[in-house]
Amino acid sequence: MTNHSVLTESVTDHRLAHRIEAVVGIDPDAGAIEYEGEWTTWAQIARCADRINTICRQHGPDEGTGIGVLLHNRPVHVAVLLGVLLSGRCLVVINPSRGDARTRADLAALNLRVVIGESADLDTLVGRPPATTTVAVADISDEPQVATAGGPPVPSDNRSGTAVLMLTSGTTGPPKRVELTYDMLAHSVLGPIGKGSTPERLSSGVAIVNAPLVHIGGVYRTLQCIVAARPYVLLPRFELATWADAIRRHRPRAASLVPTALRMVLHSDLTRDDLSSLRVVTSGTAPLSAEDADAFTDKFGIPVLTSYAATEFGGGVAGWNLADHRKCWSSKRGSVGRAEPGSLLRVVDESGHEVDTDTVGLLEVKPAQRGPMAGWMRTTDLARIDADGFVWIHGRADQAIIRGGFKIMPDDIRVALETHPAVENAAVVGRPDARLGETPVAMVECRADARATPGELAEYLSTHLARYEIPTEIAVVDSIPRTPSGKADLRAVRSRLNKPSDLPSPTTMAALIRARADATPTKDMVVDPATRVGYRELDASSRRIAATLVDGGVTAGTRVGLIMPNNTGWVQIAVAITRIGAVLVPLSTLLSGAELRAQIHAASIGHLISADEFRGHRYLDALATTIGEPALEPGDILHPGLPSLRRTWGVEEVTGAEPTARTRAVAAALEDAVSPSDTMVIIFTSGSSGPPKGVLHSHGGALAAVASGLAARCITSDSRLYLPMPFFWVGGFGAGILSALIAGATLVTEEIPAPDTTLQLLEAEKVTLFRGWPDQAEALARRSGSTDVDLSSLQPGSLPALMPAAERGEPGSRANLFGMTETFGPYSGYRLDTPMPRESWGSCGTPFDGMEVRITDIETGSPLSCGMQGQIEVRGPHVMQGICGRSREDVFTPDGFYPTGDLGYLDDAGFLFHRGRIDDMFKVNGATVYPSEVQAALKTIDGVENAFVTQVDGDAGPRVSAAVICSRAFDPVELRSAAKELLSSFKVPTVWLVLESDERIPRGGTGKVDTARLRDLLARQIHSTTMEGTS
Repeated sequence: MTNHSVLTESVTDHRLAHRIEAVVGIDPDAGAIEYEGEWTTWAQIARCADRINTICRQHGPDEGTGIGVLLHNRPVHVAVLLGVLLSGRCLVVINPSRGDARTRADLAALNLRVVIGESADLDTLVGRPPATTTVAVADISDEPQVATAGGPPVPSDNRSGTAVLMLTSGTTGPPKRVELTYDMLAHSVLGPIGKGSTPERLSSGVAIVNAPLVHIGGVYRTLQCIVAARPYVLLPRFELATWADAIRRHRPRAASLVPTALRMVLHSDLTRDDLSSLRVVTSGTAPLSAEDADAFTDKFGIPVLTSYAATEFGGGVAGWNLADHRKCWSSKRGSVGRAEPGSLLRVVDESGHEVDTDTVGLLEVKPAQRGPMAGWMRTTDLARIDADGFVWIHGRADQAIIRGGFKIMPDDIRVALETHPAVENAAVVGRPDARLGETPVAMVECRADARATPGELAEYLSTHLARYEIPTEIAVVDSIPRTPSGKADLRAVRSRLNKPSDLPSPTTMAALIRARADATPTKDMVVDPATRVGYRELDASSRRIAATLVDGGVTAGTRVGLIMPNNTGWVQIAVAITRIGAVLVPLSTLLSGAELRAQIHAASIGHLISADEFRGHRYLDALATTIGEPALEPGDILHPGLPSLRRTWGVEEVTGAEPTARTRAVAAALEDAVSPSDTMVIIFTSGSSGPPKGVLHSHGGALAAVASGLAARCITSDSRLYLPMPFFWVGGFGAGILSALIAGATLVTEEIPAPDTTLQLLEAEKVTLFRGWPDQAEALARRSGSTDVDLSSLQPGSLPALMPAAERGEPGSRANLFGMTETFGPYSGYRLDTPMPRESWGSCGTPFDGMEVRITDIETGSPLSCGMQGQIEVRGPHVMQGICGRSREDVFTPDGFYPTGDLGYLDDAGFLFHRGRIDDMFKVNGATVYPSEVQAALKTIDGVENAFVTQVDGDAGPRVSAAVICSRAFDPVELRSAAKELLSSFKVPTVWLVLESDERIPRGGTGKVDTARLRDLLARQIHSTTMEGTS
């Protein structure tokens, strides 16, 4: 094939440059890089590289001048990399994801003459330093935008002969920049001089590159494809689904996976057929266990070839080949292979003397890439070498932490923490992690005159460190354990931070209320507009009420229904019921007589405590009607229409009686016999996705579930928590009453929330934390703007609408706490006063301690890997005991997981993304539509404040329908046009209802949208606002 040159002559006279020039001219119009489904041609790569080559020569006067590049995995960045190398300048790799503050400091220290990157990175990280020329790149076909230095240029930092300057934590010590010469680069990607020849035609195979370009593996694999004239798929990052799709479509014979990615593939539902083209998988960057390697081979029939490499070496120095693997793997399992041709390895003791065969010591290396005159390089890795030259790595002599293949230096984190103005000292160690190997955890001492919360410290670190370096736990302590010499005792720190967490103590309602009464007797526990009850008073009043109930026939295990509005009395009665081992069954004040009778039957309620009347509801009268009786009065009952019910009580009858000493003694004996495994409460679900279910929770499970989420919800003993949610839902009982009890906080509530009275209550009680429904918070915020109410006591963690704009966080940055009645409220979250890592915006945070979450295939129930969407299943001590009227086998999977009916996925950092309900999704012309996805897209349209999406039956099947709340006038045609820019055509609504407010959106008692009634509402729009067609 004729070679058509498409590059100007490179400045550097080196064999690597000559090879690049030759390859890009073989077939310029052919595809070189596939990225997100589109091919970039060799000619496009060459033209962009040529422009960069010219710019580098114009603004970097000498060969070896450092050219900084803010690299991402995109085709234009590959062209930039090639352009810098063809110019003979030194490519200075800058990772824009290391944390803004640290990247800025890195750039300032480098004092580069030229920096290349995308506009957003340049604006955020570089700015416009007067002595630096910046070059903005965008699409591969766009002309780079050069902003020439306005002042005297930076003096040339000539590194003649150096191709790449890369920051690395390395295996030889603290992070530093490593110089990779053109000779080293050529040796690694072309082999020794004289080996191989320039291809005459493009390779027929397609490779897959998923390693980041800011890592030596990404640079080398990219260059290996280029010099071999091999087209390749460039992935922005490793994601299982996109990687597997690329393997199926292009059928490469080899693939490279870091250990974390390999384990994701291993534990996925991929089959041998999916990976049938692969003959070998290579793995490096971090240790891979022999067990994982064997399991991968057993599952897919593909041998795994591990290797040992480092940036400092210029690439790999030891590894397996197929011949060695076939012959020796069974006897050399766990080895990283033998020395690569030209490289020498030895093991020495601390004094530098070479040790005997099969003796563990420090590994030293003479890399072939550094040439025959290279000296021995000592690593911090412990190793042994057997008589056949096979090498085993036995850990690290230093304190480095390897988190999913990323090497973390604890001192980097310690130093970053100690720059926080409130921190006096910090210590950082590794904690074992089953999925990632290790994660960093930190212990912090604050200065005597300052304080900082773990959430504040994590947010601070997010601007100073890479995401993977941020500790998974930060413990703020009075003092860090120290050795006699005054240094942090890392062994003691590790012991304290790695201690398994216990369930919160106490673990029964009786023990909890007694402990709180002893600790803070006079502190308010619950306040309503009319009364306030302190912890000691709650203990005393609930003892008295419990004894009254015992006198009336209630005992351990008796199921007691409670139907009354939110007030201090509700709390006192609920505590009384549960402290003696009876089972509380909160009942909705919105129930009709028939609904009340159904729930009494479902939960086998034996005693019913009822308000006489609330908001027009007379509950006992309504119940009497359902059984054909003229009336029901408080007292004993025996009726075939209510077979489980034995007595009804009025609220005043329960709270106003004075029990005898004998019944008090019996009540005290009952509470002493309650155990954490006893059922504490049966809570009915809201019924938004089906008939309400009675869900059973134990004392220990419910209290532990609440305790696990207190930190995320920013609830402490200093909190004054306002919660409008009815106590009969888990959001009121768990997130309100039990949260306050466990934290030792004060709960503020009211029977009928209304903007004016609620604002007065918030101000009068100096509420610090407002949790509830976003719609209510927005209504209060609108009302507060026309009054002089003072809400300055509210603290971060409250609903954003009521907070100053500067404290709300960017949209999507704060977690959506996620849970359900079956998990006793939220089981996944992130501190509500702290933004999540940017990659996890829009998520529900991470699962709380004590909760195991997995994603399974909707059809088969098989577990899915990170990034794959399926049904969310949960397991753990906080999950319900069961559901009334259903067997355990009917509720849980054989291995104990509860299928939630929710759709979602976990990302590779463990953040949970919720994507709606399985029973909400529907098919349009055979394609699946998820209402939550459509709603999220519609809410990004300027002027759309909220959106509610469901399906409406049409003549040709289900149709996507939307009710949208708009801040300006919208025509459905305009909305449809905007939606088509955001969604696939089949997802664009064809039925629209445009509203000025959400008052017409039907909701249930919990504030959730009533989907059935919403569907009816939208169905009525078909004849007036339907847009026919789906394209």
